[in-house]
Amino acid sequence: MERHAFYALRWSDEWTLASLHRFRDKWHLTEDAYFTRQCANLGWRRKHYLVQSTLLRRVPWWWLRLLLARVALLIEEAWARRVFARHARALAGSAARG
Repeated sequence: MERHAFYALRWSDEWTLASLHRFRDKWHLTEDAYFTRQCANLGWRRKHYLVQSTLLRRVPWWWLRLLLARVALLIEEAWARRVFARHARALAGSAARG
């Protein structure tokens, strides 16, 4: 489960967006179509690898897979936000102590 928590954190919308903005600012890039597309597709790795590939690949019926994917994605998004919030709180606590 720790591995999934790491990927949920690393591929979280907030972390990915911060990485994109940092990359853009560091290299003085403009927000072109590629950058806009990347911002619009936040979380696709999480959704594909953690939910669809891992959880749903063994469900035999396509309609059940589709229904379960919708529910699983809602749960996964809430879980990813929670993992990121917990990480942010831990960072803020360690910064205040150190």
